[in-house]
Amino acid sequence: MATAAGDADGQWVMDEEGQTEEIQKERFHIRFQYLRSEKTVEKCFIDKLPPHIKPIDRCKIWKGFDAAYGDYNVTFEQNFQTTGLACIEEEVHNTWFANKPPTEEMAWLEILRKKRSYSESAKSKQELSFNPDLVTGGSMTSPVTFVCHWELAEMQEVFVKFQFDTSKLTIEKIHAFVLEVSFDALHETVFVQKADQKVMILMTLKSGPKIYNAGKNSKRLTAKDIGYHDIGRLNSYCIDLDAEIESLEVEQLLSRLICIGFRVAYIKLQIKPPELKSDVLLPDNFELTYAWQCVTTIGFKVTDHLTFEVTKYIEYLFRKEASLMIQVFYSLAIELIEKPFFHFKNELDLMKKRTLKNFDHDLPPHYSMVARMVLTPTRSLFLPKEPMFQNRIVREYGEDFFIRVVFRDEDFEKISTVQSDAVENILERMKTFFKDGFQIQTRHYEFLGCSNSQLREHSFWFFHPHDDITSENIRNSSGELSTERCVASYVSRFGLCFSSTKKTVDVDKGCVQYTDDVQNDKYCFTDGIGRISTKLAEKVLPIRFHQYITNFESKYLNFAT
Repeated sequence: MATAAGDADGQWVMDEEGQTEEIQKERFHIRFQYLRSEKTVEKCFIDKLPPHIKPIDRCKIWKGFDAAYGDYNVTFEQNFQTTGLACIEEEVHNTWFANKPPTEEMAWLEILRKKRSYSESAKSKQELSFNPDLVTGGSMTSPVTFVCHWELAEMQEVFVKFQFDTSKLTIEKIHAFVLEVSFDALHETVFVQKADQKVMILMTLKSGPKIYNAGKNSKRLTAKDIGYHDIGRLNSYCIDLDAEIESLEVEQLLSRLICIGFRVAYIKLQIKPPELKSDVLLPDNFELTYAWQCVTTIGFKVTDHLTFEVTKYIEYLFRKEASLMIQVFYSLAIELIEKPFFHFKNELDLMKKRTLKNFDHDLPPHYSMVARMVLTPTRSLFLPKEPMFQNRIVREYGEDFFIRVVFRDEDFEKISTVQSDAVENILERMKTFFKDGFQIQTRHYEFLGCSNSQLREHSFWFFHPHDDITSENIRNSSGELSTERCVASYVSRFGLCFSSTKKTVDVDKGCVQYTDDVQNDKYCFTDGIGRISTKLAEKVLPIRFHQYITNFESKYLNFAT
C-alpha cells in the first residue's frame, strides 16, 4: 500500500488495483497519573498497543506537584494517532488494564480527545436516567480507594438522573427522598471502573447533597429525616451499573460529561469497609481540641485515615509541640476541605514544615481571634479561628468563650425561605440547635444573640457559660432592655452590642448627663442623637482622626448616637 497524499485528519492511499481511498486519522492525548515509574507505560502499554495506534511525539513526564500520593508521584503524557476511530477508548482501556502490573495499583488513565471528535448526541441536554444495581456513599482515601459507609438503596428502589439542562445530579430512593447535587458541587474528575458485567462510576463532592422529600411537595429534609445522621460526612458516591444492559448509555454519559468540562479517569477501584478507628487521646487543652475538631468534622475522608499508627503519631506531636500543632491543624483543615482525597500523614508533615516557617503572626489592633462553625441541614462543620473586628461584648468578656455560628445550605449559600413550609424540617433543626446548644469537649455553648445585619446573614453568637457568667447575665447587663416586650425590638436593641466598634476612651458614669428627648405626640426628633463635650471630643480625636470633627457615630451603654 502506497501513500498518495495526506493532511491532519486523513490520508489518501492507493490500493493494489490503483483505486484511492481516504483513511481517517485522529490525534488524541493520553495522560497517566499516580504512577510509580514512567518506564511502566512504555513496557506495559505503548509496546502492547494495536498497530494502528502509535505515539507521534515525545512523552512528557512530571514528578510530584499536585498528582502525588506517597511514592505514586509520576505523571506521564503523550500524543497518539489512530486510524481505528470507532473504538479508541475501548482499545486503549483494554490494553492498559490487561497489562498493568500490580505495582501500579494507584494509576489513573485519561483519554483526552478533541470535543469535535464526539458525536452531536454527546452535546445533547437531554436527561440520562439509570436504574443502578447499587448506590453507596463513602469517602476516598487514595486515588483508587473507596471506603463504603452507607448503602443508599438496592436495585429497583433507586434512580440516578443526570439532568444536563439544569446541571444537576439526582439520586432518588422511591417513596423516600431525593439527593440533589449541582454539577458545580462535583469535583472535576469522574472515576470509572469497567468490568465484563459491571461498570462503576464514582464521583466526589465539594459539598453535601441537598435532600428533598420524594413526593410532589418537594419539602427539604435533614439527616435525621432520612435515618442516616452521618450523610453530611460522606464526600463520595459510587454507582454500580449493569454493563450489558446500560453500556451504550454509560458511554453516552461519559462523552457528555467530558464535553461539559469533566475529566474521566479509568481506574481499578479498591472498595473497603470502614476500619475500626482509634480515638486520638487529646490533652487538656481546649484550643488544641477545637483545632483538631476543625480537621475531623470535614468528614469521613479525614477520619477514615485515623488508623492506630496515625493516631499514635498525632498524639506524639501533641506531646512534643502542642502550641505549634494548633496552627498546623487550622492550616490543615483549610487545605483538606478542598481536596477529594489525600495522603493524610504526608499532608500533616507538609503543613507542619510550612507552619514552622510562618508561625509568628501579629493580630491587627481592635481584632480578636474568634471560633466559627457552619451549621447545615446535615452536619456541623467547625472552621479555624479567624480575625474579627471587635464588638463591645467580645471586648468586655474576652473571645475565648465565644463562637460565631453561621446557618447555611449544603453548598454554603444562604437557605431560601420563600416558601417557609418547604423548609419546615430545616427550621425545626435550627430551633432545636438554638434551644439546646452544642458541645465542644467539656464546654457547652448556648445561644447569645446577634445584630440585625448578622441576622440577615443567618449568623449568630453562642457563648460558653463559666464563672457564673451566662448568656442571660450578658444580655441583662448590656443595657436596660427589660421593658422591651416585642421580640424584634429586643433583638434589635441587644444586637447593637454586636456591631463592630473600636474602643476609644473610658467615660466615668458620673460624667454622663441625661436630658429629655425633643418630641411631639407622634415623633421623637432626637432618637439616636446625643451630645459630646469638647474636652471628651478632643480625647477621641487623636485616636482616629487627623482633623477636627464635629459629628461622631458612637455606642455608649448600649445607646447608639
